[in-house]
Amino acid sequence: MPEVIDVVLFPKGKVIQPGDMIITGPIDVSGAQHLTVNVVLGDPLTNVVCDIRFGRANESFPQQRNTIGESRILLAVVPVHGPQLAVSLANNGSQPIRVDYATVYGIREATSSTTNSTPGSSTGSEG
Repeated sequence: MPEVIDVVLFPKGKVIQPGDMIITGPIDVSGAQHLTVNVVLGDPLTNVVCDIRFGRANESFPQQRNTIGESRILLAVVPVHGPQLAVSLANNGSQPIRVDYATVYGIREATSSTTNSTPGSSTGSEG
C-alpha cells in the first residue's frame, strides 16, 4: 500500500541571518519516485539559495539548486536520486529572512515486505 511522505522541513517563522545556512537532517524518501519541495519566504527581495540533495547518511550531493528571489516562492518537483533527502536554505542577502512554509511531499510505493508476498497468501489477520 502506498505511503504519504509529508514532512515540515523548517519551522514556521524560522529566521535565517545574512550569510547563514540551515539544513534539514536526512529524511527517508526511499521508495518514492518524485517529490515536491515547497518553500515560501516571508520577506520580499530575498536572495536565498535552496539546495535539494539526495544520498545516504552524511554523504548527500546537490541534485537541484534554486535561487529564490522576488517571488519568495519555490515549488520544485524533483525525481528521487537516493534513499535520503536533505534540503538547505542559504541567505546570500543583506537582511534576515523568515521562512513561512517549507515542506516536502511525495508518495512512497509499496515497501519490499508487501511486494514479496506470494499471490493468494494473506499477511494479516482476517476477521
